[in-house]
Amino acid sequence: AEDRTIAHPTLDGAVRLSPLRYAWPRALERSFYGGGVFENLSRDPLALFGLASFPWSLAHAARRKSAQMDALISHFLVPSGWIAAGIALPQIAIAHSADLYLLERLPGRRQIARRIDERARLLFVSEQARARFERVLGRGLRMAPIISPMGVRELPYVERQEARRLLSLADDDLVLVSLGRLVPIKGHASVIDAIAGLDDVRYVIGGAGPESENLEVRERATGVDLRLLGALDSVGKAQLFAAADVFVHPSLVLEGGRTEGVPVALMEA
Repeated sequence: AEDRTIAHPTLDGAVRLSPLRYAWPRALERSFYGGGVFENLSRDPLALFGLASFPWSLAHAARRKSAQMDALISHFLVPSGWIAAGIALPQIAIAHSADLYLLERLPGRRQIARRIDERARLLFVSEQARARFERVLGRGLRMAPIISPMGVRELPYVERQEARRLLSLADDDLVLVSLGRLVPIKGHASVIDAIAGLDDVRYVIGGAGPESENLEVRERATGVDLRLLGALDSVGKAQLFAAADVFVHPSLVLEGGRTEGVPVALMEA
């Protein structure tokens, strides 16, 4: 999905990228990125317009380009896997977590799941995710699925003392770190509450998102030493981990039952 505020690259190595314009006027392109789709919808009702138009834009673009394709790989069962199922090509549909949560609540979910299963081999990041999809499907999968936990890239080595110097942390500080978008499901506020009143504890978070202001308010109310580093590249993440005594990933279950799938930050740590 295109985002009017992002300078999208056209290449990632040998892969050509085609950002998809999906809302007219472009000011309505506010459904993706930032805190993520669910958080964007909860904060901005106008995000719904772009979300409603995105499947039609994606379907049109996919059909137009399908003559150039040998096969399809779709990320997220809805809408991508569902749309890809309308194209007669070999394909793999990759399930994550938020898409399963949405699929489980859609009207006509069994028909959608069976349409995807009829066309694609499915890849899940865990056996639990496979079981969730099969409950919606109402039967076993047509083809044996691929169960493949998400991989992570090796981060560069950073010496601990140097990492602490770069982050302005003392050698004898007890440093807790988290990595992830600043959104409620990550549970950063729970960590702040848990360490309130503890001396010489520093809580450092790598990541950006709409909860930053709320976390800073909580910091002032509790007296916790909170450091928000913003979005980090691989070097920044390596420095964060090297400086840490404890990595914390609370990961809440939100009202309505939405959870994280397999947090990449947890594997990186």
